[in-house]
Amino acid sequence: MPNWCSNRLDITLHNAADMPALKHWIYADDGIPAWQTAIAQSLHLLLAGCAGILKPVRPLSFPPLPELTSYGETGPVSPENTAFTHWVEMLITAPDLTPSCCQQIHQWYQMWLSEGGVYHSWDSLTATQKARLSPLLSAGSFDWLNRFTGEDESRVATAWEDIQYLRGTG
Repeated sequence: MPNWCSNRLDITLHNAADMPALKHWIYADDGIPAWQTAIAQSLHLLLAGCAGILKPVRPLSFPPLPELTSYGETGPVSPENTAFTHWVEMLITAPDLTPSCCQQIHQWYQMWLSEGGVYHSWDSLTATQKARLSPLLSAGSFDWLNRFTGEDESRVATAWEDIQYLRGTG
């Protein structure tokens, strides 16, 4: 069951002159807020890391989700793995989604895209990758996609495919 109580939004506006900047942060110029794009891109990076598609280039640990860092296993030094490493290091610090943070996530995500990353069909994943992703997709699908998948493999596969097409990830 989703834990909506853990989500929060705290906006403090000390000066009315800051309102245009706040509106830009919320609505953005292209209609997709930077924070929403950053969340979608981060979700995709998170799942790719858990599947072992992306690996940190140096030993890292993320205790809340050890599979994110492949249980300490490192990957080859490459632009996409280096970008993933920076993203995990940032995630460990639990940053606020400021405009600069959102921009940094977008740059790292674009680095992965430029190296041929992003789309991996469910059928192209190994049995190990599917085993790592299935419980995450089953548990998070309602929060991420507004629907429950349960443990049905076809629904989990559909959730994986749909997450790759969230707004801002393509």
